[in-house]
Amino acid sequence: AVVLDSPYSDFQQLATHIAHERRAFFAGFSLPSVILDLLLSSLDASVEQRAGFSPLAKLSPLKHAPHCFTPALFVRARHDPLISMHHVETLAKAYAGPRTLALVEGSHSSPRDLDARKFIGRFLDRHLPLPPEHQRPPRRQVERHLQAAPWMRARPLPPPRPTSQPAQPIGGLHDDPCLSPPSS
Repeated sequence: AVVLDSPYSDFQQLATHIAHERRAFFAGFSLPSVILDLLLSSLDASVEQRAGFSPLAKLSPLKHAPHCFTPALFVRARHDPLISMHHVETLAKAYAGPRTLALVEGSHSSPRDLDARKFIGRFLDRHLPLPPEHQRPPRRQVERHLQAAPWMRARPLPPPRPTSQPAQPIGGLHDDPCLSPPSS
């Protein structure tokens, strides 16, 4: 099973979409397609030189989705400014295996809330069964364990550490009359 959180369908489509949607970034104007093409070509050449692959040619999950058959959960945040629902739906429709589409609260980079994490956990429990020796304990045991935080549970004190030598004064402080023991 696989969980795809905020997946894009194609890198070039995503870059084009962001450039057209982010007009405020360009003082209210859309980038002309010639300029956008030049920027994408420059980015593509730079990545090719440094990493050895072309993002415009290789970063297209949409091309590979028809060959994927493992159960997939496609997750999109309700207020995601980067990945539009169109990307997620397009990718999910092209996916060959069993798929589930989930809309969760938050934005692109926000931590997923408890409901989303529980939903993802149930999806993984259903599609990635663990062998009996690795399964979670029954719910009662889990809840009882979570009632007391680790720092509130009683635990034995560690045995005292043996001291090898008494503490010695640090460089020059032993000459200070204020630190010297009183003379009798």
